[in-house]
Amino acid sequence: MQAGLPLDEKDADEIVEVFRISPTAVAQSLSPMEMIVTGREQDAINDEVDSFHRDYFRQRTYQALQLDFHRQELAEFYYETLRLRELEVESKLVLKNERMVERVATFSKRLTIGQAAEEFGGGFIHVAMLKNAPQPWELGGDPSANANRSLQHDEPRDSANLE
Repeated sequence: MQAGLPLDEKDADEIVEVFRISPTAVAQSLSPMEMIVTGREQDAINDEVDSFHRDYFRQRTYQALQLDFHRQELAEFYYETLRLRELEVESKLVLKNERMVERVATFSKRLTIGQAAEEFGGGFIHVAMLKNAPQPWELGGDPSANANRSLQHDEPRDSANLE
């Protein structure tokens, strides 16, 4: 589908592993990605271009996983079947002019899936966690049980860390 994009065994194994847990990643890979296909139709294919296209394909695959992790209809699948509790995303933006870097901003986002108490309707919920909140393995169970506690920490706000 991606115009013969070469993947070595390590890359292919990684992509297949993400496909196993992200239906959106599978679905999007079945359609040609314009950036890759158009680029590969040109005669300038070399190792650097292959590497760029593989990186682009990996980025799109992980972006699809991020979208799926946010989907309420997949929360039970991630929580119960895969036993996944949290997705943490860190990103860095670098704004440049013709001479120098103008601005750098970093962002961190932690999204946890937990079980809502029966008095709140039960089911699975998504909880945005502060960056200093305990890790899922530190909670000893359901991360949503400690969500209120983690939100009560007094921490100076970092304006470059808002999302």
